[in-house]
Amino acid sequence: MPLFSPITFALPKVPKRQVMHSLDNYDKDEILALKKTEDNFINVIHPQDTRSRDSNLVRKMWVKFLHNEWYIKSIKPSFFYYKICSPEFQTIGFLGGVCTSDIQSNTITKHEKTYPSRVDHMTEYIKTVQIQAEPVMMIHETPVPQEIKSSEIEKNKCFSDFEFEGIRHQLWHLTFRQSKVLENWAKKQSHFHLADGHHRIQCMVNLSQEIQKPLFP
Repeated sequence: MPLFSPITFALPKVPKRQVMHSLDNYDKDEILALKKTEDNFINVIHPQDTRSRDSNLVRKMWVKFLHNEWYIKSIKPSFFYYKICSPEFQTIGFLGGVCTSDIQSNTITKHEKTYPSRVDHMTEYIKTVQIQAEPVMMIHETPVPQEIKSSEIEKNKCFSDFEFEGIRHQLWHLTFRQSKVLENWAKKQSHFHLADGHHRIQCMVNLSQEIQKPLFP
């Protein structure tokens, strides 16, 4: 019975200027080019000209971005329906939070080992910056309930619609009814499976153990 819960998101106000790959995907010149755009997220996670990053400065920059409303926090915890498409493919899924206690109990299964030194480093970083900047990916074995129809969701106003490197990304808020259906469906599953993000998940488990309460990556 894995939990899948609505969570609070902070999403870019102007995605075409602010969306990026992981920092490791860019060389020095590409990083400098991206940093010329003041509201690009790279200025949060790479606030210095050195390779090493000051976690406290990252946190300070993130607070600035929220204050300037370059990223907008959702008013209340939410689920999103997420559609990614190009002329060659289409993928859909849902954005929400899973519970660290389900990782510990193996209700969410893992298929990769993690490196303790990397997990420890990420744990300290996340504890300071208080940002989950990258998602993890879960997969499931049974179809989502028929009460949640893609065609019905996509008739509503799109919350965010942008292209990044030739791929279109779209987000829709789920209604209260759709959210409850999704939560109840998740509780009836035997397992979810972690497809990507093993180190990020483990660092959240470590933090939850440290503060002695569950967290929702």
